[in-house]
Order: sequence, then C-alpha cells, then structure tokens
Amino acid sequence: FKRLKRVNQLSSKQLSAAREIAAWREELAMKRNIPRKWILSDEQVIEICKREPRSLDSMFMVRGVSNSLKTAEARQALSACVRGLDAPEDSWPHLERPPKSEPNVDSQVDLLYSLVKLRAKEAGVAFGVVASHADLAKIARGHFDQSDVMKGWRRHLVGDELKDLMEGKIVLGIEDGVIKVTNRIR
Repeated sequence: FKRLKRVNQLSSKQLSAAREIAAWREELAMKRNIPRKWILSDEQVIEICKREPRSLDSMFMVRGVSNSLKTAEARQALSACVRGLDAPEDSWPHLERPPKSEPNVDSQVDLLYSLVKLRAKEAGVAFGVVASHADLAKIARGHFDQSDVMKGWRRHLVGDELKDLMEGKIVLGIEDGVIKVTNRIR
C-alpha cells in the first residue's frame, strides 16, 4: 500500500483503509494470476480511501469502480475498506517520509492543470512540454519567478493567464461541455 501512486494524499485513517484494500486486491490478483491494476487501479484505491465509503453506492461514486468490480468483489473491497477505517487508531500506519502533496495546493494545481491542458491542446503542443506538476505547484504557492512556465514562449502561451487565475482576475467555467476562460467582473 505504501507504493500506491499518490498515497501521500491520504490521512493515517485513510492509509489504514488503503492497507486493507491493497492486501485484498493483491490476494485476488494472485488468485486470478492477473495484474492487480486489472482489479482496481492505484488511483481508484486512493479515491475510494479518500471517500471513506460505508456503502456500495458511495464506493461506486469513484470513477470506473462499478465497471471494474462485480457486486460480490465490490462488497469484499468495501468490507476491507471499512475494516481499515474502523481499525484502532494506534494501528493506523504512518508514512516514514514527509508528504509531498499539500492539500491546500493540490486543488489549485488541478485547476491550473485544466488551463494548461486547454491552452496546450489549442496550440497543438503536448501538455508535458508546457508544464510539469512541479511547475504548477510552484505557481500555486505563489513562486511565479521560479517556474519555467513563466518564461519565454510558455509565458505567452499560458503563464500570464495562470498568474491571472491565481490572482482571481480570470475564472474557468464550463459552457456547452467545454472549458471557457472568462475575465472576472470587478
């Protein structure tokens, strides 16, 4: 469970649930002789644990879970999750390394990512060439001058808009299923 992608985003209680779900997933994968990600992806495990579900309906709110698991398997996964959530606090695991993600920055990075993805697509450029997660995290923390996105052609493509978004000068919205950038009325 400690090797799950983005495991650093989980609280200790959620880590306890992740430990139980990962163990269940591993056993099922070995029994079927298939890769564990064919049962549930790491991302799905993390999202399930973040939701701390107590019902199948709540667990099925995670994208793709209802398609990935049969009802009996879903009940087993939910049972594993609840077992982890209800475990005594002194048995909750802790990560030895400090978390890389910052809850107050993660949602901002997600929003910045949407804008970069939009502008990269419009320009016909791969997202990864425009900005890395680290670049967007620097911008989210207000360190504009330390991000490569704020230099050269990247700044012209999306950097200035990222700064405007962080300063509340522009907003992102969805119109007819498409992300739109709008100047904020003051």
